[in-house]
Amino acid sequence: MQMKKFLNLKSILIAVTLCLLLIVTKPVSASTLTLTITTNKQTYNAGETVIIQGNLTLDGSPAQDALIALEIDTEYRYYVFRTLQTDAIEGANWLVEITDLYSCDMYGNPQNSFMRGSTAYAKVVWKNNSNVSQSIMVAFYLQFSTGSPFQAFYNKVSTSANSSSYIIASFEISSTAPTGITTIYSSLYTDFPKNGGIPYCPEKNATFTITSTSSTGSQLSAYTLISTSSTSNFQVAITLPKLDVMLGNYTVYGSCKYGNESVLSTAQFRVILVGDVNEDMKVDMKDIGLAAKAYGSKPGDPNWDPRCDLNNDGKIDMKDIGIICKNYGNTGV
Repeated sequence: MQMKKFLNLKSILIAVTLCLLLIVTKPVSASTLTLTITTNKQTYNAGETVIIQGNLTLDGSPAQDALIALEIDTEYRYYVFRTLQTDAIEGANWLVEITDLYSCDMYGNPQNSFMRGSTAYAKVVWKNNSNVSQSIMVAFYLQFSTGSPFQAFYNKVSTSANSSSYIIASFEISSTAPTGITTIYSSLYTDFPKNGGIPYCPEKNATFTITSTSSTGSQLSAYTLISTSSTSNFQVAITLPKLDVMLGNYTVYGSCKYGNESVLSTAQFRVILVGDVNEDMKVDMKDIGLAAKAYGSKPGDPNWDPRCDLNNDGKIDMKDIGIICKNYGNTGV
């Protein structure tokens, strides 16, 4: 009888042990961080505004108070560097953080106005709050008062533990640059966003004014680049220039680390020059002349030129010539 009770007790202990093992060793599913990036169109003309929208979720729920590194590249160069937020972030302790950013002269003295054709400077100061040195990518993005990208560039540096450092960056302002308020954005990344680099901290921005050589240029108000809401959504808008717009394919990269999860997402769009019938990178009288030569024609006619059917309605008429006139003077590179 005692032996039977002992066996029953032993069986119970074994069963309990197996249950505990199953609970302890039960696999934990990894969280899924999803970053969706889209553009409002796939193809844009010179002078149009590109709207980039994004959404960040963790296991399907909104991921708020997140930092997203954004990089936009053309086929030939860097175009935009930004750090976006899905919501306001308060009380965070950043490993490395930007403490100051302002336009200046070559010696770092504050200067808030530069003339066309001159060299402008910007100073960014950051602090490494950690006890070890950090490798950082200091990224700059400048945007004209028209909303068009000016320049995007970077510098990779190593910063000592518990110390502050700075960079004074220079950039040339062309003699035809739009006058008005130009905005400087600076971000600190672990690497290029396209390589999965993430922000160390929120970006910082500052402004300066570009004036004409006679200081009488029209002053344009600053263009609102980003609008965010208290959700997991974010939005960015850039206005493509009408003169010397970069033609071809653009790639948008978004990179983020949220908790222990990381994600990299991409989107693409294309920029064309509408009205450039002969594809010589400018819309001018030659294009109007080609449309006039094909005027009134339809497929099968001796003077039919499909390049001139800009609205794709199967005929060359005043609507097509009107499209060329509307884009007259636009140029691409």
